[in-house]
Amino acid sequence: KSVVAEIQISGVRYAVWDKDFNRLALLTKNSIQVCTRKLKPITTIFESTVRVKSTAFDDDRDVLLFSTSNHLKYCNLRNGECGTIRTTDNVIYLVRASQNSVWYLTRQGKIVLEEIDNLELTFKLALQQERFRDVLKIIQSKKLKGQALVAYLEKNNHPEIAMHFVSDPWIRFNLAVESGAMDIAKASAIEMNNPEAWRILAETATRFGDIQLAMLANAKISNSHGLAYQCLLTGNMSTMQALIDKSRDPHFVMQQGLYTGDVDKRINVLAKSGQLPLAYSLAKSNGKDEIAEQLLASMKPEVAERCLKIKVFPAQAVPEVHSVQDNWPALPIQESFFSRMLKEPGLLDYVPEAQSDAVTGAWGDDEDDLFGDGGDKENDEELGSGVVPVAQGGGGGGAWDDDDLELDLGGDATSASPSATTATSFVLPREGEALPKHWVDHSQLPTHHIAAGSFQTAIELLRKQVGIVNAAPLESIFMTIWASANASLPSWSLLPSHAFPLATRPSDDDMQSKHAPLLPKSLSSLTERINFGYQATQEGRFVDAANIFTQILYSALLCVVDDKKQLAELQAVQTVAREYSAAFVIDTLRKANPTDDKRNIELAIYFTHCKLQNSHVALGLNQAMVRAFKGKCFKTAGILARRILDLDPSQDVALKARKVIDEASAKGNTDALTINYDDRNPFQLCVVDMVPMYRGTVEPIKCPFCFSAAHPQHKGKLCTVCKVSRLGDSSIGQINGVFQTN
Repeated sequence: KSVVAEIQISGVRYAVWDKDFNRLALLTKNSIQVCTRKLKPITTIFESTVRVKSTAFDDDRDVLLFSTSNHLKYCNLRNGECGTIRTTDNVIYLVRASQNSVWYLTRQGKIVLEEIDNLELTFKLALQQERFRDVLKIIQSKKLKGQALVAYLEKNNHPEIAMHFVSDPWIRFNLAVESGAMDIAKASAIEMNNPEAWRILAETATRFGDIQLAMLANAKISNSHGLAYQCLLTGNMSTMQALIDKSRDPHFVMQQGLYTGDVDKRINVLAKSGQLPLAYSLAKSNGKDEIAEQLLASMKPEVAERCLKIKVFPAQAVPEVHSVQDNWPALPIQESFFSRMLKEPGLLDYVPEAQSDAVTGAWGDDEDDLFGDGGDKENDEELGSGVVPVAQGGGGGGAWDDDDLELDLGGDATSASPSATTATSFVLPREGEALPKHWVDHSQLPTHHIAAGSFQTAIELLRKQVGIVNAAPLESIFMTIWASANASLPSWSLLPSHAFPLATRPSDDDMQSKHAPLLPKSLSSLTERINFGYQATQEGRFVDAANIFTQILYSALLCVVDDKKQLAELQAVQTVAREYSAAFVIDTLRKANPTDDKRNIELAIYFTHCKLQNSHVALGLNQAMVRAFKGKCFKTAGILARRILDLDPSQDVALKARKVIDEASAKGNTDALTINYDDRNPFQLCVVDMVPMYRGTVEPIKCPFCFSAAHPQHKGKLCTVCKVSRLGDSSIGQINGVFQTN
C-alpha cells in the first residue's frame, strides 16, 4: 500500500466526487470540506445549527449544491460564497445537479427531478464571469431585491450595478458617489436636499474635477469658505466679490478681500475692530489719502504722531486674473462594459426579449459560410455573446449584405453617430494586478494575506484552518509581519511616504510565476526563543516563561516553511510551546487557591504530566512530593518519589526521594485527603476544569489550534491554553507552506 494524498479532518461520514473525479466533497455532521483529487483544500462549508444531509456537484458549473435538515443551499466554489435556494418541507438527499435541474431522493425512496429557479446564483455567476448582458436582463426582470444583494454588489466593487436595485435615495446617492456617477449623485442630492449629501457631493465633485458641480453643492449649503476656495482656484473673482459683499463675517471679508484687492472693505473691517493704525497704513499704502486723514483724526494724538513717523510704501497692484469656467480636464479611464452600456443606450437596443440566442433576421445564414467552410455555429454562439455591436444609426439589420463589404473611410466617416465615436475613443490600458491583490486572491497562507495588508481575509483563513475566533492576541504579530514584508519610501515633506510590498524572485526555470512575499525565516528564531523559555523555567520565572511560550505558539501559527522537513520542525516547536503553556496555566490556577490543600496537591501532580524536559518534570515532581507529604498524603508522596527516581536525578534529590518512600511505608502508605489521581490509569487533563479524563470514561474534544483536550460539556468555550480558538470546533488544519496547497 502507498499513501497518495492525505488531509486532516475528523468525523467524515460520506465522500462525494464530481463527474470527472477532479473534486471531492467530504461530509461531516455539520460541515463539508471540498478539496481537489490530491486532497488540497478548496473551501470549507460550516453549518453550525443544522446537520448536513447530502451534497452534489453541478455538472456544468463550479457550484456545489447541498441539503440540510430544512434547506437546499448552494456554494460557489470559485469564491466560497454560500446561499439558500429554498426551504424544504422534508429532508432530501441530492443525487445529481445540472444547471437548474436537480435530482434528489426522498425518504420514501422516490427519485424526484425538480427545476429550480435560483436567480440569485445565476446573477452572481454572470457578474463573476462579467457576462453583463445577462446581468442586465436580470436587472430588467426586477425579480431580485434586497439589501443583501446591494451589499454583495458593493463588496465586489460593482456600485454602478447596485444603484439599480435600491429605491432609497440616500443609498443610491452613496453608491453613485462611490462609482463616480456624478449625474445620478446630483439627482439624488436634489431629491433629498440634505445638507450632509450636498457636503459629500461637494467634496467628491472637487476630487473628480467637476468644479461647477462642487460650486453648486457648496452654494446649496452656504459654505462660503469652500465656495471662495473654488472661486480662487478658477479665478472667478466676480463670484468671490459677491460672496464678500454678502458676508457678515469680518474674518472672511478680510481674508478674501486680499485676493480680490477690495481695499475699502478691508479698511472698514479694521476700523470697526479698533485697529485704526492698521487701517490708516492700509489706506495710505493704497492711495486712499482722504480716508487716511479721517482715520488719523479719529486717533489719539500720541498714536497719530507715531503713525505719521512711520514710512508707508505703496502697495502692489492686484494682478489681472483670467477666469476659467470649465471643469478640470479628466484623464480617460477604461470603464466596465456594464457602465458603457448604461451610458450608451444604443448598445442595448439589440438585446432581444426572447430567451433564445439563435441568430436570425439580418444576421442570416449567408454570412456564416463566408469562407466556404460551412461555419462553426457552436463557436459563433460563443463569440456572439461577447461581441459589442455598433449603436443604431451607424448600420445594422439589412445593411450587412454581401454587396456592402467594401469600406470607405473618406468623408463619410464624419457622419458617424456620437455613440460610435465614443465607443472607439482612446482608453488607458487596464492596470495590472497588484502583488498584494494577487497574494490575497491566490494564496491559502494567512501570512501572505497579512503581508498584503488584508487582515480580515487572513483572520477568515485562520478561522477555517485552526478555528480562530479571538484574533486580539495576534495583533502585534500581524503588524510585525506586515512591517517586515513592506517597505516605506519617503517622499516630499508635504506628502505621505509611499509603502510598497517586498517580494521574492522566482527561480530561473519558473520566471512566469508571480512573486511571493519576502518574509523573514522565523523558524530558527523560534528555536532560539524556546531556549530562553527553558532558561526562564529553570530559574523559576514562570510569568516570563509563560509569555515566551505563548508568543512562540502564536508565532508558529504564522511561520512560513519551505518543505516537509521544516514543517516537522515547526510542529515540534508548537508541541513544546503548547505543553509548557498548559503547564503554566495549571501552575497559575494552583497559586490562585493557596488555602485549598487538596486542590493544590492535585494541580501540582497534574503539572508533572505535561510533556516538559526531564529536569523541569523532576522539579515539578519534587514540588508535588513535598506538598503531598506535608498534606499527609503519604501514598501519593511515595508514588511521586518513585517517579523522581525513574528520572535518574542528582544524588541529593535521589536521597530525599528514598527518605520519603521509607517514611511513607512507615506511615502505612495512606492518604489523609482523597486525591483525584490514578498513576496506573492513563488520562488526559481537561484544560477547563483541570481534572483528569481517564481512558475509556469519556471521549475528549480538542482545541483545533493547540490540540488541548477538554470534556465534551465545554464544547464551544474559548480554549484556556491558547485563548484564540473554541474547543470542539471543526477545522481543515494549519497551513504553513505553499507546498501544502499544491
